[in-house]
Amino acid sequence: MRRLVTGVDDQGRSRVVENEELTTGTDAPAAQHVFRTPSKPPPARPQGTGAFRDLGVPPGILQVYLVHMPPNAEHANHHTDTVDVDTILGGGGEIVLDDGAHTLAPGDCVVVNGVDHAWRAGPDGLTFTAVVLGTPPPLEP
Repeated sequence: MRRLVTGVDDQGRSRVVENEELTTGTDAPAAQHVFRTPSKPPPARPQGTGAFRDLGVPPGILQVYLVHMPPNAEHANHHTDTVDVDTILGGGGEIVLDDGAHTLAPGDCVVVNGVDHAWRAGPDGLTFTAVVLGTPPPLEP
């Protein structure tokens, strides 16, 4: 399993700030830390340039989605007032950030910290869970 965590660079562009292989033990049950928000509620998202998509999740509220995208489907660049922990269950595809496209396969996990992003499903479609935690809206610049 691979874990990607998103953030922004000094110019406010969305990018991967962490990319780590997570390993699991083979002989005994084990739990490995994947992600923890730094505060309660989580911090507001950075200002974005993509379309704002209101998921209707208030700050501090957790919501879980099962998302399926058919083969070669695309979801346009957008940002949300949420921290999303997305785990790829089937198929494959890409998350597209300002720093480029990042290929995702079953078992991979990506933490989207409210940054601009788009999705592209591969030829087999893309199915993932999205655990979504509401954050406050960003402060006005």
